Amino acid sequence: MFHNLLNLKVLLLQNNKIPGIPESAFNDFRDVRFVDLSSNNLSRIENHTFQNMENLKALNISNNSIYHVSASGFLGLTRLVSLDMRSNKLTYFGHDILQHFVVLTFFDVSQNTILALNMSRGRFNDAHLVDIIYNMRGNPLLFLKPSHFSGSNKATFLVDYFAACCSMKTNVTCLSFHARPSYLTCGRLLSNVILRVTILVVGAAAVSFNLGVIVSRLVLDTGGQVQNSLIGNLGISDFIMGIAMLVLFSADLYYADYFPNYSTTWIKNPFCKTAAVLSTLSSEASVLFVGLIALDRYLGVAHPLGVHRGLGSGRMKISVVLCWFLCCLISVGPVVLDIYFPGTFFLSEVCVGLPIVKRPVSSEIADFISTTNFEYDLEQGGYFIKIGITLIFSVRERFNLL
Repeated sequence: MFHNLLNLKVLLLQNNKIPGIPESAFNDFRDVRFVDLSSNNLSRIENHTFQNMENLKALNISNNSIYHVSASGFLGLTRLVSLDMRSNKLTYFGHDILQHFVVLTFFDVSQNTILALNMSRGRFNDAHLVDIIYNMRGNPLLFLKPSHFSGSNKATFLVDYFAACCSMKTNVTCLSFHARPSYLTCGRLLSNVILRVTILVVGAAAVSFNLGVIVSRLVLDTGGQVQNSLIGNLGISDFIMGIAMLVLFSADLYYADYFPNYSTTWIKNPFCKTAAVLSTLSSEASVLFVGLIALDRYLGVAHPLGVHRGLGSGRMKISVVLCWFLCCLISVGPVVLDIYFPGTFFLSEVCVGLPIVKRPVSSEIADFISTTNFEYDLEQGGYFIKIGITLIFSVRERFNLL
């Protein structure tokens, strides 16, 4: 494509419609320092594309449609300092991409659709690159595990949400644009096996046994109408709690070790909000119906022959309706209120509703700005690369109305 341009230092090919790069296109560009191929129609980086560009310092291939980088696509770029691949269509971070770099300092893969790292070698292998900075903002990053980063060496990752930092080892630095949510525990939804088994057993028992109580109270007529009705309603309230517990167990089973990456989505999920409503409804109703049962029996014992020897059928029905109305108001009301006044209802990871609660939220990083600037002076024959990473730290303790 290009020949006899042996003294070329800077190659600017941005804002064209280049669909691909032939393998031998840059064979004569051994002394080029900066290549800009941004805003083209590139979709793949094939093997040996930049093999003979051993003096290349900065490569910009952003704003293309690149979805695949071959294992030897960056072979030969041993002096590359900055690689800009933002705004492409990458869906994974290939394990072979980094092996060809020696002095790479800044790697921008922001605004892609990266879900995970390609773990065919079991880990994110960049131990030979010291103090490298990865800009991974604008990527879902849903399938990360701490073991993936066991091969990293003092790397810094810039991400959008702190949940991605939960999946990284302590040997790397992770800076999130948004502060860590107060509910994020960086673990599974149900933290250990004992808790998971307990939730499953208790939830299943609550559903099956209380279903039996409800059916028996409907079929049998033992203990009187008032007692049957109150015990049946107590069984319904405990049955509801069993459903809420099984929802939590199912979510833990579904998300497993990847839960931190889905935690923000989970607390906004209709299933989580439903579990929160059900658990609050059940707990409040159980207390009220136990109280009504105790009151009915007290009146029966204290006034065995009197007019008020129990609640009576009429008062019992009114009490049951009022109890369920009050419990629905307490459980559903805050969720509805939060729609119109965000922040009035806080959900933890286990979908426990905490209305009108003030909790301290520690924000380690308020903002960061990452820029990569390339400066060159053709008249003087000099070429300079300046990589500027500005991190604005704001460590503060504040109270939010949650």
